[in-house]
Amino acid sequence: MEQPIGKTTRAVLQFSVVDGKHDGVALRQWITAADGGGVVSPNGRYARYCEIALGRPLEKNDPVGDPNQIFSGRFFLVQVGYRKTDGPKGGMASDKNAERCKDDRDYLRVHDILTREDL
Repeated sequence: MEQPIGKTTRAVLQFSVVDGKHDGVALRQWITAADGGGVVSPNGRYARYCEIALGRPLEKNDPVGDPNQIFSGRFFLVQVGYRKTDGPKGGMASDKNAERCKDDRDYLRVHDILTREDL
């Protein structure tokens, strides 16, 4: 799903955990997909995730404006954790902070898509 946020567009990616201690948990990741002009940066994180999902470099006619066409029905190995900052409104971010729930407003989320998995 895509959402306009100010002048940018973000993709909302929904994941379902299928293994491990969080099996069955639904997780989301919000990621900036395009700038104010609707342009997807070929060097950005969203483009890299699209390439992982497709299993190849992006091509001019790939439907990057419709994340559903690129990500639906695929399986991924992802990095999951809690908020990377110590406080709810920011602060120093670290991977160590993602290992523990800090308060009742902290929740599990997808931090990174690592690889596409063919099950």
